[in-house]
Amino acid sequence: MGPYDKCWANTYKEFEEELNQKILSMTNCYLFIATLGQSLDAHLDYIVMVKKQTKELLDDLDLPCRDDIASLAKRVIKVESRLDNLDENLYDTIDDMKNYRARLKELSKELATLSFKSDDENS
Repeated sequence: MGPYDKCWANTYKEFEEELNQKILSMTNCYLFIATLGQSLDAHLDYIVMVKKQTKELLDDLDLPCRDDIASLAKRVIKVESRLDNLDENLYDTIDDMKNYRARLKELSKELATLSFKSDDENS
C-alpha cells in the first residue's frame, strides 16, 4: 500500500469517526427516540390499513391473495412429489416386469427342453 493510499485511508477513517459522532449526538436523545417511535407506529398503522384494504379489494374482485397463492404453491409441490413417487414406482414395476419376462422365457425354454428330452426317452 503506497503513501497515497494510506493518506486516503486515514482521511476516510477520520471522516467516518466524525460522522459517527455527529449521528450519535443527534440521535442519542429522548425527543429523537420518541419521535421515531411515533413515526414507526404511524407507519405500522398505515401498513395494516393498506393490507386490510388490499385484501378486501382482492376478495371483492374474487382474486387470490398472497395466502391463497402460497397455499396453492404448497399443493402443487405435494402433487409434484406424489407424481415423482408414482413415476419411480412405475419405473420399478416396469423393470420388475422385464426381469420376470426374461425369467419366464428362460423357464419356458427349460421346460421345452425337458419336455423334448422326455418325448425322446419315451419313443
